[in-house]
Amino acid sequence: MLPLNKFKRFDVREMIQRGVEPFPEIWKRVNALGAEEGLIVVAPFLPSPLVE
Repeated sequence: MLPLNKFKRFDVREMIQRGVEPFPEIWKRVNALGAEEGLIVVAPFLPSPLVE
């Protein structure tokens, strides 16, 4: 498990509230991660397609 300081945080709640689909932006950020980095997605629900 990576240490917490190796994770970037992306809060998608405002995008969802505006009716914007966050999935493309999430993948853009995932693809920009380094080998030793992770992404924390903050959403008003469990984003199960990303977890599975």
